[in-house]
Amino acid sequence: MLAAGVDISIDGVTDKLRDNVASSPALLRLKASDQVSAWRLRSLQQNIREQAADALKPFGYYQPQIDVLIIEPESIEENWQLQLQIEPGTALTVATSDIILIGPGKQQKKLQDWLAEWPLPAGAVLLQPDYDQAKAVLPRLARALGYVNGRYTSSEIRVDTAINHADIQLHFDTAERAEFGRITYGEVPLQPQVLQRFPRFQTGDDYQASLVDQLRGELAASGYFSTVDITESVNAEHSPPVIDLVVSLKMRKRNTYTAGVGFGTDTGPRFQAGWDIYRLNSHGDSLSFGFGAQQTDQEFFLRSDYLRPRGNSPGDYYFASASLQSQDDDFEFEDTDSGDDIFPRLDGNRISQLGTFGLINQSRIGQQVAREGWILERRYFLSFLNENYDAESSNPLPEQQALLEANPSLVPLLQTDQQVVTAGVSFDLQKIRGSGFGIHGTRGHLRVLGALKGIASDTSFIQGYFGLNHQILLNERSKVLLSGELGYTEAGTTNLDLMLGNQSLDFSLTDLPERYRFQAGGDRSIRGYGFESLSNNRNGSNHLLTAKVEYEHRVGENWSLAAFTDAGNAFNDFGDPNLRLGVGLGVRFYTLVGPIRLDIASALNDTGSPIRLHLTIGSPIFTFGSLPFLGGP
Repeated sequence: MLAAGVDISIDGVTDKLRDNVASSPALLRLKASDQVSAWRLRSLQQNIREQAADALKPFGYYQPQIDVLIIEPESIEENWQLQLQIEPGTALTVATSDIILIGPGKQQKKLQDWLAEWPLPAGAVLLQPDYDQAKAVLPRLARALGYVNGRYTSSEIRVDTAINHADIQLHFDTAERAEFGRITYGEVPLQPQVLQRFPRFQTGDDYQASLVDQLRGELAASGYFSTVDITESVNAEHSPPVIDLVVSLKMRKRNTYTAGVGFGTDTGPRFQAGWDIYRLNSHGDSLSFGFGAQQTDQEFFLRSDYLRPRGNSPGDYYFASASLQSQDDDFEFEDTDSGDDIFPRLDGNRISQLGTFGLINQSRIGQQVAREGWILERRYFLSFLNENYDAESSNPLPEQQALLEANPSLVPLLQTDQQVVTAGVSFDLQKIRGSGFGIHGTRGHLRVLGALKGIASDTSFIQGYFGLNHQILLNERSKVLLSGELGYTEAGTTNLDLMLGNQSLDFSLTDLPERYRFQAGGDRSIRGYGFESLSNNRNGSNHLLTAKVEYEHRVGENWSLAAFTDAGNAFNDFGDPNLRLGVGLGVRFYTLVGPIRLDIASALNDTGSPIRLHLTIGSPIFTFGSLPFLGGP
């Protein structure tokens, strides 16, 4: 009798065992048949039984009982019923597991880790997939460490079905470790010494695949090349084996031009344009120019950065930068405790020119340096700053004129021209992985700088800053963001008791140039408060203390919700930090250029706890909200 098809049921086993039985060739062919006869089903019974038994062996079941029942349909419109009744029996266990590493590389940590994690010790159920997978990993590990001739000298499983035991024997000989041979580059318009900076190894060093990966990554990150391809040529007959590298490089376009517009609640509308020259000459020098303007404070800047390779490491450079910045910067008289304006502000403008030069050293720390290690960047720099400030109005309001007449000690502070030469060092340590919502890791920044009055400087100070950002993934949908900043400056301050009628104000102004003053508040600092609105009388301060905690929960493919608490302030007196607190909720939308972050925050220490909207683009793990910009790439 012919019927339309076959309905197959498998009883007695579940999950992976049932799936493996169901995928046996005989059953798959039956499922695909449009018409099936009784003769064909009966002729396949033994084949189905044997294939089902074979499908159970990878899971340690070598003596199953399998019945194949065929139920004929009552009409040709119905399907045949094929039922497999399986009693898998007792799983076969490993009696002995003789796993041995021999040869010069037997003590290599990664190989020893593989040995320690062998999944089938004595007493374990013999799972063939686990055996095959673990066995296949070892030669790849050995090859990545340079043991290109490593091989199994013994590889077998002896099965005794009478007592349901198996004996495993795997002996692996690493043989000699390969060495790096020659590195050959294609023709590129760069001096040989520029390319020789990139390998973190020399001819004759022990081979490691991770060092080749790192070389590929360093070349790609250099900015010189659009494509990087590395081919390995192995001479396995040599003693020890030698691996030569052939590096094929394609130069990127020499010039890149960029322009963009944006908006932030701290900056208002903004515009930026840039010109990058990635290869200025055959020595590998690079030069960039930038221009930017934003609505807030009517600020604009011009900037240029220059890099020149130095030394024998791809992360070592000489650098120089120059910038010109102009912005409206009102001289304000705010009560630091209440946040209220006591006297009318004086319109001011600040123009600064900054030149910086120094050394950069970048290195990687830790295992698997090309992918997982920490990146440490050190900078040693000398900066020249000229800052001109003018807040004296040519046509002051009557109340402003009265304030100046009543407090003549203010007048010298309204027009200043400061020159400062600073020397310093900074350390930036980061380990950041993942992308989108899954980005996580740590970044820390430490900087110390200072100036000495009389040595091309109008004031003396020493300043230290430490910032830390840390993102922790709790699971696929939850993460926590922690950050903090601590800044301290040993510098003078001018303290005045200002009076006008029945109004008075304890006024404190640091002697620091504005470029080195700390200010808090805003999108990337203490949310709920205005941009750089937290400092002594809103004119900048010597010290800084902030801390932020944020919880973020993913609610869609690219969307998440956040709740946060920010606290901190900028101040001149460590005995009276007057910390401010902001709390709020936010929405995140993850894009290719980073998350778009929309926050609604309340300033709990301001009268009425006003609400403020904050909009930013980019992950906070890459930024430090209160760190003054000093120039340099």
